[in-house]
Amino acid sequence: MPDSLDLDPRSRKALDGIFEPLFVYSDLPVFIHVYNHEHEEPYNDVIMGNRRTAVVAEYLISRGVSPERLYMSASQDRSLPMGTHKVSVGVEAPTQ
Repeated sequence: MPDSLDLDPRSRKALDGIFEPLFVYSDLPVFIHVYNHEHEEPYNDVIMGNRRTAVVAEYLISRGVSPERLYMSASQDRSLPMGTHKVSVGVEAPTQ
């Protein structure tokens, strides 16, 4: 849903599925990047993306990931269909 800041059950399940590697590699940083294409203006997509990264970070922290490990970023991705976004979470920095 455009402009949604809630983690739906499918998103929570996907995040839950990555906890094992996050704990196995507990010395590595965790990168959260949100790609948005919900607004014509890149600025608005980045603002929404930053809000979404914060929601994902809060969930990871609530599950035991140290906040010091988290690095967050967001960008507009016009290759996505208008009105959509995707989230990348991993122990490697996303390619931009």
